[in-house]
Amino acid sequence: MDAIEQDPSRVDIAAFAKRGGFVQGERSLQAFSRLVDQMHPEAVSDATAPVCWSAAGKLVSQRAGDAQIWLSLKADTRIQLVCQRCLEPVHADLQVDRQFRFVEGEQQAALLDAEIDDDVLALSRRFNLLELIEDELVLALPLVPRHADCTLRHSGDQDLAAIDTLANPFEALSGWKPRSTDDGA
Repeated sequence: MDAIEQDPSRVDIAAFAKRGGFVQGERSLQAFSRLVDQMHPEAVSDATAPVCWSAAGKLVSQRAGDAQIWLSLKADTRIQLVCQRCLEPVHADLQVDRQFRFVEGEQQAALLDAEIDDDVLALSRRFNLLELIEDELVLALPLVPRHADCTLRHSGDQDLAAIDTLANPFEALSGWKPRSTDDGA
């Protein structure tokens, strides 16, 4: 069994890429606390969906200089979020398919990340692949989760009808409006 399969929270990315490594795994959604924090409260105790992931490392040769270290990451899961319209649980399928370039040091990573379109990360001998998976899944969350055909089930038709029959609160102000005069002044 590969060392990365035993502990994906401590990966030597350079060694993994040099050997053209590939690994896949599955973890319970409960292992990703920031994802669980986003779930509908009623669904948290039932968060048994798996997070399936795979990672592949490779070296990409350059005309000049050392080969670049790259990591391909794929991950997917299904999560229950809070519908922002009716506040009921709504399923969201999260999928990640990203490529990351690794460079020496945080400064170089920040500099290159600002200059190029590639996602650049700092190289580490103890890189936490599970944190990267969670980061990417959190970024894949919908901005406004809601049902495709949400009908405001939470408030009910009677509440909506009652709102429609309320008087306009600005009608009382109409009595304060001065009457226009036709004296030509």
